[in-house]
Parts: sequence; structure tokens; C-alpha cells
Amino acid sequence: MAGRLLVVDDDAALRRVLEVNLAARGYEVDLAATGELALGLARRRPDLIVLDLVLPDMDGLEIISYVRTFSDVAIVVISAREAEQATADALSAGADDYVLKPFGIDDLVARIEAALSRPAAQARRPGPPAAGDKPLRGGWRMMRQR
Repeated sequence: MAGRLLVVDDDAALRRVLEVNLAARGYEVDLAATGELALGLARRRPDLIVLDLVLPDMDGLEIISYVRTFSDVAIVVISAREAEQATADALSAGADDYVLKPFGIDDLVARIEAALSRPAAQARRPGPPAAGDKPLRGGWRMMRQR
């Protein structure tokens, strides 16, 4: 089962390892090191997003909330946050799975494949928010001019 994945992590070495391993398994892989870049790439409608919660410019929970405004894409969180509350927060925000770092590539791939094989709503919301929309804690503010 292959598809297009978006891998979001600020660790360049980890992004490269994931890119090589996922591409070897037939996936097309887009990479993002920041939340801002991830938000732009999410508009390309990947089949699944692998998302670190700790990014230099925004929290991964904000990205999950944003993506959920226009897509039901599967999201697998990868994070070093061990607290039970971090897992609960990510899943409550809309993540489909949570993988604790460090992890084995086979475990991550199995979780990706499981998430991709779940029946998902094929109907997509009308589209992503406009490029000028800005993230706010607890929601998004529309910045379009009238």
C-alpha cells in the first residue's frame, strides 16, 4: 500500500531516515522542517501526515487543529513527549495515532499502513483556509480581505 506522505519534523537526520525508508516502501514523501512549511504542504492533500509535536515555529497541536478544518487525512504523531496528557491532547485534537520517540521504523510503517487502511470519509471539506489565515491559540482567525 503506497501513497503520498507528509513528514514534519525539525530534526534533519530523522527526516532523511524517514524519507529514505518510506520511499523504499513505495511512498512518495514530502518533507517539512517547520509548521509554516507543513501547513503549505498539507494543502497538497497527502494521504497521511507524520507529525512531530515540537517544531521551532509552532506546536504540532496547532497543525492538527488547522488540518482538521479542511481534511480528514490520517495523522500519526511522533514525539518525545512521554506524558500521558500529551498523547491524550494529540488524539483529542484529531491525531489518529501517537508514536513515542525513539521508535523502530518497522513499528512506524506498520502504524502508517494501519492508519491508511482504515475506512476514511472520502468526502473532503470544501478546501483549506486561505493562505492569509493566521493560527491562534484555540483556533484560526480568517484574515481575508473583503
